[in-house]
Amino acid sequence: MPFKRRHSMRIGELAKALGISRDTIRRLERRRIIAPSRDWAGHRRFTGEDLARLREILYPKDAVKGRR
Repeated sequence: MPFKRRHSMRIGELAKALGISRDTIRRLERRRIIAPSRDWAGHRRFTGEDLARLREILYPKDAVKGRR
């Protein structure tokens, strides 16, 4: 299913899309590599831009290949 830019993802959806654990995402947040927004209940919300940025950080070779 393609990701819609206006749709936001929760931490589990982002983790699944990136093939990493939720704990890894939380660790990146603690290190201030990412700063997700939060919804009214305090849950993390991630955008398409967050997904793209994390892909570039986690898989830099793949990001370069995709730009050719």
